[in-house]
Amino acid sequence: AGEDEVFYLSRSNGKLYYVRTGDRHRYEFDPESGNERDLMNGFIPPEETELIATYYEKAEEKDGAVYFINMKDGGRLYKYDTVTGAEYRITGLPVADFAFDGDWLYYATTKLYVNFDLYRMSLVNGEPERISTEKCMHLSFDGDYIYYANFSGSNTLNRMKKNGTENTVIFETESVDDYKTTVCDGYLYFVADGYMYRYDLEKGGEATVVSEDFKPNEYLIDGGKIYMMNDGWTNTVEVYNIASGALTEIASLGMTDDARGMFVYDGCLYYYRNVAAGSGSKGLYKVDLSAAKPEAVLVDAFDGYYITNCVVAGDK
Repeated sequence: AGEDEVFYLSRSNGKLYYVRTGDRHRYEFDPESGNERDLMNGFIPPEETELIATYYEKAEEKDGAVYFINMKDGGRLYKYDTVTGAEYRITGLPVADFAFDGDWLYYATTKLYVNFDLYRMSLVNGEPERISTEKCMHLSFDGDYIYYANFSGSNTLNRMKKNGTENTVIFETESVDDYKTTVCDGYLYFVADGYMYRYDLEKGGEATVVSEDFKPNEYLIDGGKIYMMNDGWTNTVEVYNIASGALTEIASLGMTDDARGMFVYDGCLYYYRNVAAGSGSKGLYKVDLSAAKPEAVLVDAFDGYYITNCVVAGDK
């Protein structure tokens, strides 16, 4: 009744089994008698106190839901309904990375942390299809192609058709760093050997260094600007204007601090400042991007938490 709905519906021996969103308990319903029985009556869930950090970590928002790698279930991919609070397991295997392209979900599974496969699954019919047996990470999409970092061999940047065919190396150097790839305004941006490169998606050719003035670690691209943690002797949060080439410092983090979990929401840049033990600068920071001189302001220290991935769904 009301907002109390059921999911995980199944049938066995003439009886129905399901979970109610109200209390998240599993129920049994007998159609003949009309009786419903709470199979978890009196159950008290154990309190989770251990921080699990042995799996890959990522979260993404899609159509109001949050998809995330669940470290409490061996790194499987889950979907969290932000309205009902229900969680759904998407994959049976642990997941190393995932990304969305329209109504398609692409995800890299891992077995024993060694063997990797790339799958795609329609969000309409839910049928998974394996399209590659290589370690494909940090996926981006443009037209008919997937762009990704290939960590199966010499750490190259590759592209292939969205069905896994026509796999081609487009950038090869000592290493493509383990950050991400971003498609923006006809270019593919990525980090290799410490520097940020961009590759012309229409003309092809060789990828070129965006600027030798910065070596980004964490970064995001939004509104024609690159926000980053510039990884130097003294780490800084900076913004690079792609059109003008201007590089502006927002905040100095010191030698031991870094900025993680960057995202832009409602005209502001947010990031989590991770610091050495005992430092008073730890926490989530906010930067008003409309200010004449943007400065970082502490939002919350989040004592007891360590933030690496942030997702905005609605106003949360």
